[in-house]
Amino acid sequence: MPFSSPVRVTRTLRVFLATAVGISALAGASLVASPPAAAAACSFPTPDPLPSADGLIQDAADLQWLRDTTSAWSGAWTQTANIDMGGCEWDSSIGDSTNSFTGTYDGGGFLISGLSIARSSTNTGLFGVTADSVIRNLGFSGTVSGTSDVGGLVGEMVGGFLTNVYATGSVTGTLSDVGGLIGYLKEGTVTDSYATGPVTGGSASVGGLIGEMDNGSISRVFATGNITATNPHSGGLIGRVAFGSVVDAYASGDVTSQGDDVGGLIGQNDGASISRSFATGNVSSTGTLGDIGGLIGRNTGGSVSDCYATGSVSGLREVGGLVGNNSAPITNCYSIGSVTDTTDPPLNEGGLIGSNDSSVTNSFWDIETSAMPTSAGGVGKTTVQMKSLSTFSDAGWAITESCSSSSTWGICTEVNSGYPYLSALSALTRVAVPQGRFVDFIYLLPDGRECTSISPQLVQVGAMHVLPGEDALCRTSEGSLVAGWVIPVLPGFTGYGSVHEPFPPGLPVRVTDSQRFTLVPYEQTLQVDYDANIATDDACTSADVLQGSQDGRVEFVWVPRADFSMARTPSRAPCQPEGFELVGWSTSGDGSGGVIGLGEPLPEDWATHRTNHHTLYAMWQGA
Repeated sequence: MPFSSPVRVTRTLRVFLATAVGISALAGASLVASPPAAAAACSFPTPDPLPSADGLIQDAADLQWLRDTTSAWSGAWTQTANIDMGGCEWDSSIGDSTNSFTGTYDGGGFLISGLSIARSSTNTGLFGVTADSVIRNLGFSGTVSGTSDVGGLVGEMVGGFLTNVYATGSVTGTLSDVGGLIGYLKEGTVTDSYATGPVTGGSASVGGLIGEMDNGSISRVFATGNITATNPHSGGLIGRVAFGSVVDAYASGDVTSQGDDVGGLIGQNDGASISRSFATGNVSSTGTLGDIGGLIGRNTGGSVSDCYATGSVSGLREVGGLVGNNSAPITNCYSIGSVTDTTDPPLNEGGLIGSNDSSVTNSFWDIETSAMPTSAGGVGKTTVQMKSLSTFSDAGWAITESCSSSSTWGICTEVNSGYPYLSALSALTRVAVPQGRFVDFIYLLPDGRECTSISPQLVQVGAMHVLPGEDALCRTSEGSLVAGWVIPVLPGFTGYGSVHEPFPPGLPVRVTDSQRFTLVPYEQTLQVDYDANIATDDACTSADVLQGSQDGRVEFVWVPRADFSMARTPSRAPCQPEGFELVGWSTSGDGSGGVIGLGEPLPEDWATHRTNHHTLYAMWQGA
């Protein structure tokens, strides 16, 4: 059952938002969290009774007790409520290299927040080291920083199971094996889980979900955070994987590295089976040895099947839209992103594969969007052909022309911009998950078109989600930014989420249901309408205007924000009533608003205000 989770819906003071809008405030009555105070060491009284009496973790004191009590790390624990640690900081974790956490922790579908974890050593996370443990039904929103084996939830996981868990905070490691959820995974299993925070690593193996995976198994997982790395092996989902399997997975964050072996999904694959997975983030590297791919940077073993990549790819050598350097079988895959080899002359660049030493079967790339006519493997197709069922069905793909396909693949114009999509991960099949535990956030342009570069986003009910920021790839024109987001609201509602008070870009919200967000753009050019402010049944003589309304009573003027200081109000109106003289302009039709004289500058705050459209009304007096 794809992406199922037991996270519960939590009620807040924002009853309207929780019931009608689909998101709710993080705390109290406001959606905007207060600026965090400087983190201090966590200090809580000893619980009474101790959690050991009933196995329940009910509050911050209980969680602190569990961290401090190594003898409890083999027990079974159940969290009974959301726990806010109050903005404090841990310098150690639950489980370490001497005493691993070997027990069971059931989060009950609840969240741990208000906690940051910072160490100057290895094995850093809410759980530092786990061995054959079971952790399930838990969310963690804190930031984590350490050296190596650093993860948003688990620093090092050896064996055991992680299921229905997520982490949303930023993760930073100065050395290797740094991941948004797990730093290092060895022979364990992870299902129905995700990470959304940005991940930064100073050495090898940096991934949006897992830094390095050794013979593990992951399925129905995803990562959305951006990745920044300075050394080899970085990927939107996993930095490096050796053996094991990755099934039904995706990554959407951009990956930026100064090292080699960089991929939108996996930096380097050494023997794992990768199937039914995709990546949409842009990938770029300045590493001198290259191996840069939209899906996988370097693929040295195992197999890759039923996968695709859509992001742009840029590197110094061995650069491919799907795989940079390949030496393992690839079947039924495609890529569409632009490919740029920055070396002059280029060294092994390809629309699908940069360099190849294995079979590439029934796989394709878009020669137009990639701007790449050649590849070391695969078949190049035009954009029209890439959106045609016959291209893939003739190649033997399990594909159906449907927006709700039950085959491995589906294709229809409304999903994935018309390119083939993976049915198990598509928006249309995910919404059928029982109990609504995972739902879709849809992001739309003002004209109703979906922003397919960032939408849909699968989000977990009860979890926190950060709305796309001001530079999100949802734009109405070149250079435009995101000024905010609005949602469907009840008639007459003027609060948060309405056109009167849009949600700011980058706002953290708590998910309670699926939702559709419409962009409020911040255009680089403003429209100013000059309204003659004359009743429709009153006569007036139209002036000669370049652009205006059909009745000739409103003139349309466009003013670049960059040149805003040069704009002046006109000295004549678009329509002149007999016996009256134009004396100025008002921001309201009844003259009660701000007044601007003839030939004077427009209000300074319009240059930076998120509103793109203003109207000024003519003010008349008898001649």
